[in-house]
Formats: sequence, C-alpha cells, structure tokens
Amino acid sequence: MRGAAGTHVVLKGHYTPPDMGLLDMNTSDNRFMFVVPWLGSTVVGTTDRPSTARSSPAAPESDIEWLLNESKTHLKSMRGVKRNDVSSA
Repeated sequence: MRGAAGTHVVLKGHYTPPDMGLLDMNTSDNRFMFVVPWLGSTVVGTTDRPSTARSSPAAPESDIEWLLNESKTHLKSMRGVKRNDVSSA
C-alpha cells in the first residue's frame, strides 16, 4: 500500500447543471479529473498523486490551478473561472 493525496475545489453551483457530472480519464498529465454538482455547489477534483501522510494537509496551489485550467478545456461554463472563484480547497 502507498499513500495518495488529491485536491478538490468547491465552486459556485452555476458551473454545472444539478443533474450532470463529468469524468475525464485522459487529462493533460494522465491524472483523472471529475466535475460534479454537490449540495448546490460544484466540486472539481482528482485523487491521483503519491503522497505521505500529513496531519494538516493543504491543497498545493499548483493542483488548484491545474484543476481550474483542465476544467476550462471541457466545460464552456468553466471558461471564465478564476482562482478567486474557489470557495474552498
């Protein structure tokens, strides 16, 4: 067994319809990415990076930017998303 870490960002719900999700298994760096509606918000994430266990993990800024940029290539509604649109990571 090996440890893994992933980054997920929460955006406003208007980025996805309430009944649609997206899974991309063929991203620019071969990680997978998903975009799903969740409790009135939109969650964008991936969970595919080796990591060691930490008691207070934080989302790397490079992962947040990767998720935002990668999602812009798939969803027209995400093309205007910016870093300050992220409510949590």
